[in-house]
Amino acid sequence: MLMLSRPKRWLACALLAAFVVGAVLLSQSHARHADAVAVPASAVQQLKLDVQAHRPQSEQQLQRLAQDGNPLAARTLAELAGEAATPQALQQSLSWYRQGAAHGDGESAYQLGMAYLQGRSVPVDVAGARRWFERAGDLPAAQFRLATMLLRGEGGAANLPAGQQLLVKAAASGDANAMFMLGNRYRAGEGVAHDDAQALHWYQLAANQEHAAALQTLSLAYAHGELGLAVDPHQAQFLGEYAGHAAKCHMPHSRVALF
Repeated sequence: MLMLSRPKRWLACALLAAFVVGAVLLSQSHARHADAVAVPASAVQQLKLDVQAHRPQSEQQLQRLAQDGNPLAARTLAELAGEAATPQALQQSLSWYRQGAAHGDGESAYQLGMAYLQGRSVPVDVAGARRWFERAGDLPAAQFRLATMLLRGEGGAANLPAGQQLLVKAAASGDANAMFMLGNRYRAGEGVAHDDAQALHWYQLAANQEHAAALQTLSLAYAHGELGLAVDPHQAQFLGEYAGHAAKCHMPHSRVALF
């Protein structure tokens, strides 16, 4: 039987104790992560409202949830920090978005992509933006942005088939920008066969989401009898005025039953 000297026995015991402590801490960390992820979205939203009502303990609760792996809590903290609009707050916002993205939140990854694409509190990095959009998963807005980059070769190599496929997917998932772009491509015969009926279909779907450019395009189509439409001055005027309203509106666009 192998006998250890006293120093070696002490070292072996110390290593075993460290292993046990590490295992316990890891188990506790996993438990905290599971508990944090299980917190319902409604509870996170309520904490956000409480923070906006200047209840500091609510912000501390959000921070604990985010640090324990709740991606929605991290994104919520990013949104709250972004409301301050100071350079320091915007940097903190990006930090929370990174944490949310690291835990699989597609919206956080999308917001990081937009920050790098537009140079919001970070230097413009189109390739970096493309990587974040790729990480955003099935989020339609991110799919649209990535589709345009693939079609135009922005931030990396162009891939026209993949870009077109992703554009169709984003449009079918309800992204109004993708719907409008797809309408343009059918109208111009760009990457697809020219098809005014398909162009009209996608323009109308985008217009139903108050997409200003789609509304204006349809206004002109009614004014000039394009896209297979009969000339209709009243509809042209109505859609043109609606487009002006939608362009000035800074609230998220709603769905309306225009077509």
